Amino acid sequence: MKAKEMFEALGYEYSYYATQIWVAKGNQSNERSFVFDLEEKTCTPTLMEEINDNEYQPLPIIVEEHIAITQQMKELGWLE
Repeated sequence: MKAKEMFEALGYEYSYYATQIWVAKGNQSNERSFVFDLEEKTCTPTLMEEINDNEYQPLPIIVEEHIAITQQMKELGWLE
């Protein structure tokens, strides 16, 4: 299965731009996203949940997300 399909099965929206791939779901109080920078070859997660007004706590990366991230990196040729 392709990474895009894996992320979409987890409820993420997948967007491809010239130098980045954005994978995101949620809203301002519960955001989950991953940005793959194609030039820098990095993956930046934003996994935050609002617990009080303007107070956030980090959320863990679940196994299925980790598998999709690894698959995306393989498809981009970042991993052997």
